[in-house]
Amino acid sequence: MTSITEMPFLETEISFLDNFLQYLRVEKNYSSATVTAYENDLVQFGKSLSFFKLSLNKAQDVRKEHVSHYLFDLHTLKYAKSTIGRKLSSVRSFFQFLIRRKILTQSPLLGIVNPKKEQRQVRVLNVDSVAQLLDASYKDNDFSSARDKALMELLYGSGLRISEALNLSFADIDLSEQIAKVQGKGKKERLVPLTKLSCDRLQEYINLRESLEPKSYIFLGVRGKQLQRRQALKIISERAKESGIYQHVSPHMLRHSFASHMLESGTDLRSVQTLLGHERLSTTQRYTHVTMQHLMKVYDASHPLAKTGEE
Repeated sequence: MTSITEMPFLETEISFLDNFLQYLRVEKNYSSATVTAYENDLVQFGKSLSFFKLSLNKAQDVRKEHVSHYLFDLHTLKYAKSTIGRKLSSVRSFFQFLIRRKILTQSPLLGIVNPKKEQRQVRVLNVDSVAQLLDASYKDNDFSSARDKALMELLYGSGLRISEALNLSFADIDLSEQIAKVQGKGKKERLVPLTKLSCDRLQEYINLRESLEPKSYIFLGVRGKQLQRRQALKIISERAKESGIYQHVSPHMLRHSFASHMLESGTDLRSVQTLLGHERLSTTQRYTHVTMQHLMKVYDASHPLAKTGEE
């Protein structure tokens, strides 16, 4: 069977795709990164359809067996179940859009379910490791060091996504009130509290900044432009090694650690959900598994009956 990666995409008729992507941008208010992800998934699906001499603009002729062929190809290419599920969700949304526009009456994905996701272990740092990272004295007391400390303190102290932190402007923070306005997924805004230490780190960094325009991004790269995600990933990984932490540390691990430590300290699940900007409580609940592991370790180490098995 020919792989979808070997198929030429039919580019002559793409109005359905264009209209769908415009719908995501304007009506759903999705970020450019999210829209690009949908586009990539649907272009790949279009390559699969070309095996049957179909295209996205011939959606009326797409049948369940065509989707099954695509699904088989994804499994053959050894995509993770979570990735396959996301790709199918993109295709499903595309056909639902066409149904709402009365171009179709039924989706060819009826009866096709997403593969069950693997239960991925949430990786977190313990409190001591976080303190070790945030308290590290870097070799240079310069712009980059002050920026990196402020960024990591913000990611852990407020549980921000890296994109939320990098998109902050000076107009979004109020250090006197210890609060920041962040824009999360779907461009939804929320207010998050800032720790006293986070405000101090931000002030130290701001004192070294040249441009303090309200709309200017807070975190800048060495060339004075907005710090990019890839740069931030590298910075945090390298700073972790410098501070003596030899496991891979990512921005999202700091966010995971924030959520886990908040729950361990007794914060209720709904409050953590609000702080993280999760739309669904089930997304936040994955941290309870990590918290329970921690509690079981404390129980086993501390409870007098845990070791003896006595009643």
